[in-house]
Amino acid sequence: TIQQLQATTSTSIQIDQEGSEFADAKKVTVRGSAENVAIAKAQIKQVLEEAVMPGEGEVEERVSCPSTLVGRIIGRGGETIRSLQGGSGAHILVDQNYPEGADRVVVIKGRPDSVQRATAMVKDLISGEPGTASQIIAKHGVGSTVTL
Repeated sequence: TIQQLQATTSTSIQIDQEGSEFADAKKVTVRGSAENVAIAKAQIKQVLEEAVMPGEGEVEERVSCPSTLVGRIIGRGGETIRSLQGGSGAHILVDQNYPEGADRVVVIKGRPDSVQRATAMVKDLISGEPGTASQIIAKHGVGSTVTL
């Protein structure tokens, strides 16, 4: 998303990964012409608003995940989480803004059927269900259900 914003607004966007006094707050620096910075800021606000509020007809599920198992959900270079998202049709985010050693929260958003599918997949990965992420995705089905 950041790369897309940078490309479409001709700006440089940097997110300070250091914590702040507010658990969820991150400093974002946008560089470019005044006009492009204003456009980028507006688009960043829109992305943040969409991330906070599920859209119409969408639901959100939260699953607790031991910090030692987060890597199993994310995978090398984000490969597993991307596969889970593609296989379920839901958006999956691991909230890592917790003290070291504390459980993390996996936030799953999307259409009800997609969220149900993704939640089952994530819970299988957390519980140590045998098999690779690909096998777990295949077990729960791929894509989203369309009601006609």
